[in-house]
Amino acid sequence: MPVLKMVSQKIVESLSSSVPVNIERYRGKGFADQSADIGWNIDVPTVAWDDDIPMQLSLDGEDFSDLESSQVVYSALKGMTPAIARDERIWIRLCHVELFDYSKARWMKSEGLTEESVAKHFFASGVPGARDHNSIGRLWWNAHVASLAFPSDVRRGLECLLGRANIRKQVIERADSAFRPALAGPLLSAIEGNAWIRENDRAVALFMKRVNRRFGGVILEDVTREEIEAELAECLAIAEAHA
Repeated sequence: MPVLKMVSQKIVESLSSSVPVNIERYRGKGFADQSADIGWNIDVPTVAWDDDIPMQLSLDGEDFSDLESSQVVYSALKGMTPAIARDERIWIRLCHVELFDYSKARWMKSEGLTEESVAKHFFASGVPGARDHNSIGRLWWNAHVASLAFPSDVRRGLECLLGRANIRKQVIERADSAFRPALAGPLLSAIEGNAWIRENDRAVALFMKRVNRRFGGVILEDVTREEIEAELAECLAIAEAHA
């Protein structure tokens, strides 16, 4: 497998400040013709890239599946870690070159690809940008969290996490709970096993509010899974009482 590539910080700054100028390029052929230029072709030596991935991601605007796409991206990036995945230069390269066609199709609206969509989904400023908004980065982070919860069954974790948009938002975007290995599995199992949470946006928000309050700052290494599950059950009971 070839080594993953990323762009330089200078290219990041140039692209991010030139979205209006380049909007027709985003709507059209993309940036593949620049991919070998200076600043576009920097190795990420510890991460390998499966170059078959573009053929595995659906380009059908009526049939996008973040679950399937998350699995594809996660399995295709060998050696990727959370620390590396925070680097916007990686995701910007992928969105502008190797996975440009997917990114364009995924966020194309009826009026075409807007400048706002490009700025939000082709770039990855800060952790939220890479984790929650970037067209490709968000897919890797989905599967990473799912793997923390269910290491031997990433798809199961994805089905739970992506069952409702608000589940992902509350678990990943508005809390650090899901990134704690000792808590991720019991947490997603609790959500998976409770229809009230799975089917109700307010319910998952109330539940995660209690979870964050209960586990924030708590060291979990010496706490058993059974104890964590009991605490989560109490969080659920309190959330239901305040619904």
